[in-house]
Amino acid sequence: MKIEQVFRKYLSDQFFQIDMTKKDAGPVITISRETGCFAGRIAERLTSKINAMNKATGKEDNWNYITKEILEKVADKLKIKPESVNHIFEAHKTPIMEELANSIFSPHYVSDSMIITTLKNIIKSFAFEGNVVIIGRAASMITHEIHKSLHIKLYAPKNFREKNLMEINHISQKNAKEIIKNTDSQRETFIRFFLDKKSEMEYYDSMINCSRFEEDQIVDMIYFNALEKELL
Repeated sequence: MKIEQVFRKYLSDQFFQIDMTKKDAGPVITISRETGCFAGRIAERLTSKINAMNKATGKEDNWNYITKEILEKVADKLKIKPESVNHIFEAHKTPIMEELANSIFSPHYVSDSMIITTLKNIIKSFAFEGNVVIIGRAASMITHEIHKSLHIKLYAPKNFREKNLMEINHISQKNAKEIIKNTDSQRETFIRFFLDKKSEMEYYDSMINCSRFEEDQIVDMIYFNALEKELL
């Protein structure tokens, strides 16, 4: 099912009466990453490999990967600008008294809790329909109840991640260090919005050190993990 079709189905209130633990939910692969581990490139190569193998074996399943589209769908659903959602992804929740005042004096105000709930539901809709790789956005925590799922964490030493950022973005090591410090901190705070009693690491099936493998090798590792879990 195409991304737009999944989102239209999400708009039906009846959709979320479906049990996310049902056997026909998924398959879904989630990829979390540290800053400087480029999950987007991995996801693109992974879905291309899956689709090529499916075509070669006569399967009609077509996989997609999504990341920034989620932010756009949240904003669209809530009828607000994408910039109004950004602060959540940057892990800045609005103070409770400010939220209360906004809700009283701004009739079209959208609360942080509403944004987070909508984010969860949209990710669940993509995951439930299946054949999708979801990058970041705490997707491993949000979709962990789906049996047909695989949750990957990409990490690497800081010097490796700094080098990656410097080469891709043409920036100094000082700037790369600052980006890693700020973005990792934001992601850590953002993930706490979705953790229950478990630690973050308990949600991952596999953690891959990107400094030890080429990107094609990482793609192959995730692909064969998905085969082992009978997702493909």
